[in-house]
Amino acid sequence: MNTPASVTQPANENEHTLMRDCNFVSSFWSRLWIGLQLTMLRERGEGDLVESTFKRLRMHQRSHFLPGLEKLGIDRNQPAAIVAAQYHYLSNILGGMEMEYIEESDRKVWIRYHAPAYTWPGNALFAVPSSVQRAMFKAWHPFNGESLGNPRLGFVVTKLYQDGGPYDEGYFIEYDHVPAPEERIRFEPVLTSPDFDPRRAPVLDPKKWPLKRIAMAKRKWSREMFEDVIETTLEMYGVDRTADYLAHTARLFALQYFDELRRYVDVGGSKAAEFAEIFKRFGDISGEEVSVQSEKAGRTRLTRSGSLFKRKGAGIPEKIDQALFEFIKTSAMLHSPRVSVRLESVSYEGSSRAEQWIIQDETDRLF
Repeated sequence: MNTPASVTQPANENEHTLMRDCNFVSSFWSRLWIGLQLTMLRERGEGDLVESTFKRLRMHQRSHFLPGLEKLGIDRNQPAAIVAAQYHYLSNILGGMEMEYIEESDRKVWIRYHAPAYTWPGNALFAVPSSVQRAMFKAWHPFNGESLGNPRLGFVVTKLYQDGGPYDEGYFIEYDHVPAPEERIRFEPVLTSPDFDPRRAPVLDPKKWPLKRIAMAKRKWSREMFEDVIETTLEMYGVDRTADYLAHTARLFALQYFDELRRYVDVGGSKAAEFAEIFKRFGDISGEEVSVQSEKAGRTRLTRSGSLFKRKGAGIPEKIDQALFEFIKTSAMLHSPRVSVRLESVSYEGSSRAEQWIIQDETDRLF
């Protein structure tokens, strides 16, 4: 994914490598949370995915919107429509989306989300119904005014990918009156909308947002979105059903993307030590602490202190840990039919989550 024009460009090879690595890790996590949602769509249908999307983004709006304004350096003394639109413009640029921002007036500000749709990349966009995209807008945009203490602020959606639009588009509007709850968001297609002038769009303060922070924020955003999808699925279905959906997603994810991961970290061979090295290198670019220890010939212990669920500050159910590990087990099968891997333990201490894997060369084929 290219770095958006309004984000600082890499100045040297080290920065270029950092951005490339963080883009890769961001894509890894985003594909996983998209995959889990598509599994839900297949297994439960459109209505459940709409409900899940709404629940997840309502949770995200409550927890991220106001703190995000401060992090992004957005002046809350500006008109509410400008504040809200600047948040979506800048935060989604950090996530890797191409955005547009147009101030038609102090009380009417447009935003556009351009394809490729980061939320539904590739063929995923074909599968997702318009109702899901509408739920994304309904869950967040009409509540920004309430969060800002301005109940007159609403949002109007004017274009959607799934309804034939060239992008997702809408505008924040500050009314002269307080709209009824159902009027805070409206879906009203328009034939034409105003031009975008990038010279008039908000920008991140480069002193507060050097490229390293931008790259790491993108990586963190995608991982936390995956955590949020798991949390919402647990809320809706409980541990057993969530573990089933997550394990299925993890296995298919490995089938689709393990070879891409192996090529990216540039590790060849088919032994246990080389399988461990793949995830050692992936851990390095993911901001995790991964150590590899050879215990005896053909047997390797991998210790991974990861960032996944770090912000939760507590353990997740063991069945969810095992379901996540299906990605590793399936990856090992693709790596070699003579390499076994098992999750020996998962431990939590405060906000730290640590895994122990045992990876071993086997004499006979395992399958």
